[in-house]
Amino acid sequence: MQAAPEKLKAVLCFSSVFYNVTNTVHETRTYSTTQASTTVLATNGQSIDVCIHLDTCGSRNLASEHHLLNIKKVEEYGHDQIYMVTVNGNSPAYTRMGELHFTDGDKNPIITLCYVQDQPIKGIENFVLISNNTLDAIQADFNFHSSMCAHVGIFPLRRLVSRPYHYSDKVKHVWLNDSDTILHINESDEVTNKQSNTVSDGDKAMLAVEETETDTKSVDTLDACQCACQPRLAEQLIEVD
Repeated sequence: MQAAPEKLKAVLCFSSVFYNVTNTVHETRTYSTTQASTTVLATNGQSIDVCIHLDTCGSRNLASEHHLLNIKKVEEYGHDQIYMVTVNGNSPAYTRMGELHFTDGDKNPIITLCYVQDQPIKGIENFVLISNNTLDAIQADFNFHSSMCAHVGIFPLRRLVSRPYHYSDKVKHVWLNDSDTILHINESDEVTNKQSNTVSDGDKAMLAVEETETDTKSVDTLDACQCACQPRLAEQLIEVD
């Protein structure tokens, strides 16, 4: 007797941004989302100016199919299938992924993985949604874009660093024990302090380092959406009468 094929795992994801832009119940959609402008390399080799949606919810990266290169089944990239919550119920399963090639405001190249949004979204020809984990990995300045979209308009993608990014990069998150500062450094980079001076061997003991992998694993898993704050030791308590 032939064994039944293994059922692929699928994850249900919610994004307030996606929920709003796919809401076709009302003729006129009114929503305010945080966006940034960028240039995307399309499948035809042409560069397209696109306004990408920045989503701090625990969703996943999504992009229109004509924006993605090297499209494969999600299993080939080591990911699960997903469903997105919509106003009309859960979406069909997202079974394919591809690479989104775009640039930040300093023209640094960024390559990240996105699920294929193969169903058109009414009124949005070039759809890109970047989730919180990727925003953190590329160090996007979300507060800047949120404020600008609310009061001024959409600006080119601004990041807290000026360097290329690829989803296969390994990133170290470094907490300075005497402050709330978090440094994001590549595995090959040298740890530096706030004054950009090389940290001495004696001072390295003052750093707490956690190494993570980006989109290929932890950045795009459900657990990565949980709080990752560095644990702190409470000061010794003194009993008083």
